[in-house]
Amino acid sequence: MSKSRNPKIFELFTRMDLVEKVGSGIPRIAAEMKAAGLPAPKYKTDGYFATILYKAKPALPSIVEEKTKKTREKTRETIRKKMKENPKITTQNLASQIGVNVKTIEWHIKKMKEQGVLERKGPDKGGEWILMAYDEDERR
Repeated sequence: MSKSRNPKIFELFTRMDLVEKVGSGIPRIAAEMKAAGLPAPKYKTDGYFATILYKAKPALPSIVEEKTKKTREKTRETIRKKMKENPKITTQNLASQIGVNVKTIEWHIKKMKEQGVLERKGPDKGGEWILMAYDEDERR
């Protein structure tokens, strides 16, 4: 048999038509959690009453992953454009023109070399970038 924990609040809620009947909330919560594919709620009753509810994890990892992928593609396209305009451009100049640090440029250059879309001809000082033809799928 259920009873309200605070009869005055229960009475007020009843008059406001906010309560169906005593004791119907906990089973409804459990049913809703189960229907949503979430863990069952936990209840604590040591001196006070608390309900622990679990929420679904947001789909953020895939959103962040997609945004990161697009940012990388955009950065690589900008690097290619700058290298095409000036094949002798330095990583320092690329970094300052694009607005990223030198390590970021070096990482992208490494990936582009691994994909076979970029080569370096000559020494670090005085050499130049060679852009290779590439397929749309190779950008990733």
